[in-house]
Amino acid sequence: MDSESQTDQTQSSSFLLCLPPELRCEIYDVYLEDHRRVSYREQPSYQHLRMLLICKQIYTEAKPILQRYVSLSHERQIAAFIKSDVDFSRVTYADVANDGRLVQTMKPAQGLHPLSQLYLAIRLLTSLRHLRVFECRQGLPFTTTGTIATRLVLQSEQAMFPTKSGPELKSYELMLLPDTRAWPLSILTSTSLRRLRLSGVCILPASTPMPNLRSLSLHGTDGNFFDRHTFTECFPDMHQLEEFSFALLQKTGFELRNRHLESLVQCSGHTMRKLVLLECTRLTSATIADCLANLPNLEYFALSLVTVEELEANFLLSLPPRVEVLKLKVTNAWYAIVLYEKEQLLYDTMETFIQERPFRVVAMNIRSSIMGPLRVERCQRIASSRGITFTALPWAEDEIL
Repeated sequence: MDSESQTDQTQSSSFLLCLPPELRCEIYDVYLEDHRRVSYREQPSYQHLRMLLICKQIYTEAKPILQRYVSLSHERQIAAFIKSDVDFSRVTYADVANDGRLVQTMKPAQGLHPLSQLYLAIRLLTSLRHLRVFECRQGLPFTTTGTIATRLVLQSEQAMFPTKSGPELKSYELMLLPDTRAWPLSILTSTSLRRLRLSGVCILPASTPMPNLRSLSLHGTDGNFFDRHTFTECFPDMHQLEEFSFALLQKTGFELRNRHLESLVQCSGHTMRKLVLLECTRLTSATIADCLANLPNLEYFALSLVTVEELEANFLLSLPPRVEVLKLKVTNAWYAIVLYEKEQLLYDTMETFIQERPFRVVAMNIRSSIMGPLRVERCQRIASSRGITFTALPWAEDEIL
């Protein structure tokens, strides 16, 4: 660290220590939350503990807060963590890079053994309540030379919980690539979950009770499991859902269809507050309109719609009155006819809403031939006069974790 950086750090710490203790603790909380934020499925580092090196007072105050989180991204880090003097009972949040491989031996009685030591680290976290699983990019090499191992078996959840039991989590999030195979909730219990994020090629158990689930995200899911089931079949008692987010991240992935959106509203229509639907190609405008009409408590609506054949219904007219955040993008599939008049009608409606409704945020990712610079400037002026944050820039990536 150069002398200029040391000077800046000293000044920052001096300012921090001049604040009241309760405010400093809130700053440590915010710092940890910001450090844990995920962007483009990249696993956060374990460098947040460097703050403890600033001075003894910050070490004493911040340690109980910052030690609530651990990020384990490769085998050397896992081994060092297991041997460290960390108070494992403090850890409630964990981000892990799961190798997912198990070694099968020639002796059937010995069964399957995880190749990674990650399961040992997780076993130490007796207070773990929030788990995020990332792609493993630095896995251990495997060889059968001089061992009794015969082959590798891929079973992501069993690699973390080989004893077939795990903690009662409040949130469980898979931050995997769309083509990574996963068997979520094959071991972990689902009844305590309040937040669930699925990605990769997911296959859920036949019955997955989730009475406490409040947030569900399907970002980059693949395979045909959800194609063959509606949400009422996948999550039969999901009646208190408040947030749902879907994103199609590759062309061959699972595509949300009318029956999925309808079953979602059937399950949790009266409790839904936030609905995010990105790169939807199989939803019809009439279904979107009907579903919005049955979401009376919706406050946040973001839709990126790709039209193929129709855009007959002006679904914005069905927007519930409590919506404060509205984000819209309408494009067409490359092989489809551009529905200029229908798109124009939607954006005319949005402009009218900016003048009449008490929004907080409006985002319109618009075809330039429909809404040129002059119209964007007019919308910005109207929004500014009404205290609305307005943007015509691309917004979809901000909704994808």
